[in-house]
Amino acid sequence: MSGYFHSDLNLITFEQVGEYEYPTTDFPNKPQVFFIGCRRCGGSGHHDFDGSSSVCYLCGDSWDARLGREIGDRAAAEKHFASRSRALALRLAKKEAERQAYLAERDVAWEALKEAEPEVFNLLHEAATADQWSSGSRFIDSICGQLWSLGERPYSQKQIDAVKQIMEAKKVAEAEAEAHPVVEGRQEISGEILSAKLKETDFGMALKIVVKDARGFRVYGTMQRQIADALCVDDGDDGWLEGAKGREVKFTATVKVSDDDKAFGFFSRPVKGEVIR
Repeated sequence: MSGYFHSDLNLITFEQVGEYEYPTTDFPNKPQVFFIGCRRCGGSGHHDFDGSSSVCYLCGDSWDARLGREIGDRAAAEKHFASRSRALALRLAKKEAERQAYLAERDVAWEALKEAEPEVFNLLHEAATADQWSSGSRFIDSICGQLWSLGERPYSQKQIDAVKQIMEAKKVAEAEAEAHPVVEGRQEISGEILSAKLKETDFGMALKIVVKDARGFRVYGTMQRQIADALCVDDGDDGWLEGAKGREVKFTATVKVSDDDKAFGFFSRPVKGEVIR
């Protein structure tokens, strides 16, 4: 251990905290007195050595608190150390046995889940072992860690069913993306407004909409001014934004596909807006 300890006993003496019970030059035959040391810092007075901010909160770098309980001479210290070593070995062996039993129980639960729901297990295991939990589903990210304690906390059937629903929805979305990929570039967008909301930006409040184009893909961007003016007149000042959902519009804009979804894109610089229905 650290230099504050006798390496053979892991105990501390007066000399090591800067105090001398027996000046060694005057009393060369006096036995050293050993102490157990502060249980947090071991007698160093610091949890690391970066200055005053590292002072041990338990002993406060006070020499008598750093010493802790007195053990006695070297013979008593050796007896104490041997007893403590045996006790430590027993505790470590018990902890290791408990750990192995815990892992064995978890492995049994893993195998049962693999056999019953292999796709569910693979998805959760992939999410749990990733560097960062980013499966694309906050629900998956919230329960994948439970996999490590599956022996004690098995998944409920509701959780399994929810994961399967998410997997099915993902497959549908992937099929939709393959069938209706976003077309990039400057073009006319014509379709239904799926959602509309106000969003605060660096340039103030902006009206953001998601439009499903007649070709099947969806695009997100700022509502074109002429469309906003027309909808406000049609539906009035109160609740017109909520009423924008379901309206059919068309406008010209530049579209860029999303990095995460081939069937989703972002439009910019919209012009020539018109409310169709």
